[in-house]
Amino acid sequence: MSDLYVITSSEPRASTVTLEVRVCHPDAPILRYPDDRKSKSFALMLLQESAPPGAPLATRLSYAEVSDKAWVRAHAAGFIDAVEVVSLQNEPPEEALADEDHAYWSDDDEEREPMRVSIKVTATHPAWVQHLQAGREWDSAAFSATNELSLCAPITPA
Repeated sequence: MSDLYVITSSEPRASTVTLEVRVCHPDAPILRYPDDRKSKSFALMLLQESAPPGAPLATRLSYAEVSDKAWVRAHAAGFIDAVEVVSLQNEPPEEALADEDHAYWSDDDEEREPMRVSIKVTATHPAWVQHLQAGREWDSAAFSATNELSLCAPITPA
């Protein structure tokens, strides 16, 4: 799968971290499904992708889990308390959403800034974001498995 985003982290504060999501591909789900920008499932997948081996989040859950709709429905709210869209910049024009050859997606235009969404993610435990630091960057193909979540008690590190 192609990378859809480039993610940059802020410094976590307690259980909260702000992630800048830069869209780098016209197939990025948050372009077509704006509710995914504030999805706990999307945020959890971003955090899971960024967790290095040995980090509490990496030892507690896998990519298979965060990409499984039934698992996410039952457990995502146990890891993520809230997701808030802080800012949105440079949305593509409507015609670019239907045309991946549109000039908006061209790498030749050095003036064009990609769409950026900053999201504030509040985890249910500080351990779920402790592996991040200001300026940490990674490529992502994250998506929201579902936005329909069951109530779940906060999940703590093992």
